[in-house]
Amino acid sequence: MTRALLEFHADLIPGQMFDNIIPALIRETVGDDIADWMEVPHSNWQNLMKYKELMGYFLDSDYTGFFGSMINRLGLALFKRQSLAMTDYEYTPFLIPTELRKVWGIDEKKV
Repeated sequence: MTRALLEFHADLIPGQMFDNIIPALIRETVGDDIADWMEVPHSNWQNLMKYKELMGYFLDSDYTGFFGSMINRLGLALFKRQSLAMTDYEYTPFLIPTELRKVWGIDEKKV
């Protein structure tokens, strides 16, 4: 299951700059003991995780400067890309089933 998770996220971020960041994030989140048990590989990004508080200050989405704006845009782009990847790059319309429309009292014209 871990391998499938890592493979799924491997191509999520375009380019090579952030390759292997997902294993580092998993290791930082669950700790080395559990990550070893899950067979999460070590990554060169782990050295940077020591400075996560400092990075958080500059990358915080509430930060109104250049970095905050850049991170918000990157996050939205990754979210869109992952959503599209899950549907084989086809846009999926948001449809509320007719029965739920009736129950919720939603007029067809409003949607």
